[in-house]
Amino acid sequence: CRADNSSVSEIKVKDRGCGYTKFAPEVRINTPDYKPVQKAEAYATLRSNGKVAGIKLTEPGIGYAKVPKIVFNRTVELNAVTAARLGLDLDEDQLKIPFKAPTTEVMLDQNGVVTGVRVVKPGSGLWEGTFQWSFERPEPLQKISNVTEALEEDEKNIERRAAEGVITFDNEVDKIIVRNPGKGYSPAFPINVTLQAPEECDGLPTGGERALATVVLVKPKFDKDPVPTLAEEEQLNFVPRPSAELQAVDKDVTSLIESSVGLKFERGDKRFRFVETSALGFNVSTSFGPRGRIPVSKDDKIGLPQFTRIGIAGAVCAAIAHGSLVPLDTVKLKLQTAPPGKYDNILDASIKVLRDEGGLKTFVNGFQPETLGSAIYGFFSFGGTEILRRTATDLVGPVVALQYPVPILIVSSCFASAIAAVISCPFQAVKVRMVADEDYGPGANMIGAFQRMLREDGWTAYFGGIAPFLLKDITFVLSKFSVFDIVSKAIYFSYPEFREDITLTLAVSLVSGIVAGTCAAITSHPGDYLFAKANQKSGATVVTAWNDYISAGDYLAVLSGLSPRLLYGGLLIALQFVIYDYCRVLFHVSPGELNVFLDVVAGIAKSS
Repeated sequence: CRADNSSVSEIKVKDRGCGYTKFAPEVRINTPDYKPVQKAEAYATLRSNGKVAGIKLTEPGIGYAKVPKIVFNRTVELNAVTAARLGLDLDEDQLKIPFKAPTTEVMLDQNGVVTGVRVVKPGSGLWEGTFQWSFERPEPLQKISNVTEALEEDEKNIERRAAEGVITFDNEVDKIIVRNPGKGYSPAFPINVTLQAPEECDGLPTGGERALATVVLVKPKFDKDPVPTLAEEEQLNFVPRPSAELQAVDKDVTSLIESSVGLKFERGDKRFRFVETSALGFNVSTSFGPRGRIPVSKDDKIGLPQFTRIGIAGAVCAAIAHGSLVPLDTVKLKLQTAPPGKYDNILDASIKVLRDEGGLKTFVNGFQPETLGSAIYGFFSFGGTEILRRTATDLVGPVVALQYPVPILIVSSCFASAIAAVISCPFQAVKVRMVADEDYGPGANMIGAFQRMLREDGWTAYFGGIAPFLLKDITFVLSKFSVFDIVSKAIYFSYPEFREDITLTLAVSLVSGIVAGTCAAITSHPGDYLFAKANQKSGATVVTAWNDYISAGDYLAVLSGLSPRLLYGGLLIALQFVIYDYCRVLFHVSPGELNVFLDVVAGIAKSS
């Protein structure tokens, strides 16, 4: 499309930086949200900023009795005429910079030889050819007594020579030249321009400042768009010279197409098609690009009925997913709460539970609190996320919401998960106690376990591990959404045709969910371990669990149960994302129920 097929016309320098004493910085143009059809290329040029970056000794001098000064004097009155005569390309602002000599520190050894020079302050207005500079010459020894008179003749024979050097001028970025404008850039998404820091291109190792720049895009002109021949126009009924009104409508409509879509004329079918190039090596053709499959829409307001349906869908989804993985969660908790050395690994723990600790029924000992607690968690987590996401979208506005949908989703989900975690924490605490002690809830009775915990430890025990529980849940949410988005986007970017098939779409959700769940399980495991230890037995708290962990000295114990949790996390997220899609349709909370669809073409026609 024309809007999403823009090119880089100019790169403006926002901050010229300083410290570029040798090479111009490399210019990198990056688009984090998509890949352009052809990447733009540019290079930077430098100019002097009238400052001294350093002084390199070419002659150390000899015979100095004291540290010499370096003297700077301006030799010409600088203006446009003198600058032109000296071959200096200075703009009006540079001509106004006052002359100020730099401050230097000269190092002298005990033999009266200069060993180095450090520039303390770089000065200003020091353009090459407009000033002179030199080291002070060594001074002869003064007569201080009759004793020194005897040395007069020898004094005349002592060699004295002033130090000399070469100035290294400081440079800044003058301009950035676009070598190749590229194509396929979208103004709807950020384009980052990064210039090397001075130390990255052999400039000043310290004290330099990186230059900054921004991109200016230009849309291609209509007369450069692909057009058919006259014969093809006759066969296809093309309008030879479209009116200005048709051009305006065409421009607005095609601006909706994604940047990865290109326009291709297929001579066999005698018509143009919008296509996406797949990593498999062929083009995916759609009627109007990928966005043509989904009507343009905006979020509708969510009332109590919609929230309830979303919450029920989330509750059913979480209950099924968590409930089906209770045996794996039980093995994980056994590894976390058992004395050191009781179980060797996940397989050993499973065998011993089956053989020595009650058999199959032990694997479902925490089924009731896990399923019910997960249903409550899913109700508030999924429903709360949707409400908070829409509220945040309204607050930041449509432009920001379009550019940063994933960060908004992550922040909304973290707040919703925190609320859901507080409400479901008692169920998780009871589950841990029932798994750690098979007799805690007689006959796997959740009600009995709740009553016993209240009787022995009071109601505060239900929330004793809330801090690590929140830590575990928030880190889990941050990881799962971030990784899921990165993985699924990478797959669809390489294989856009996968979006055309519901089976492949579910497969992408499954794969992305497994990867996201695995990463989330790793990042949130320390919080999960501490929560399990804090609810393992009567009287245990987060403080006692932490003190026991530190005093034991086995810092790798925090990884206990990680292997089953990796399996648990991957399977759980994959199940949740797949089941939730079906549950939303089942409870009539598909996008059609929650969005207001816009008739774009009708709106354009009306406005024109």
